[in-house]
Amino acid sequence: AFNVMAFIKRKVRIFYYNMAMIEKIFIQYPFLRYVSAILIMAVLFHMSSKPGTDLPSLFYGSDKILHTIAYAALGCSFSFWFKPALWKKFPIRIALVVFLLTVLYGVSDEFHQSFTPGRFVSGYDLIADGIGAILAIVAYRYYLQVVFFKNHLKR
Repeated sequence: AFNVMAFIKRKVRIFYYNMAMIEKIFIQYPFLRYVSAILIMAVLFHMSSKPGTDLPSLFYGSDKILHTIAYAALGCSFSFWFKPALWKKFPIRIALVVFLLTVLYGVSDEFHQSFTPGRFVSGYDLIADGIGAILAIVAYRYYLQVVFFKNHLKR
């Protein structure tokens, strides 16, 4: 029998192991902290440039789910900009900065969409972007608390 919870726990463990490896790379090559956010912003800009008729819709509201996922990825990428020591020292301030960066990029993305045929500005998209940012912050803070700081305190 397939155990869904065991499968999810295994995938989460692999994800956090990979996050730890990424943090080691960031320590060695600090400029890489910024690359993922820049790449995600470029992809979002490209997708916002497509006319509304070129975008598939899986079901009503699927675009909001896609917004949440995309902006959660962007929020995680912005979270990388700050070293774990800063997150530990100023968790609320850093979380607020990450949230604002993510949502402000969402605002600029909506503005950019207003110039694209078949696309329009949506406050609901901004809400989905904000939810994605919050999910990213919670996930990254959880990673830092449960995996990163716990492992570094052992050493």
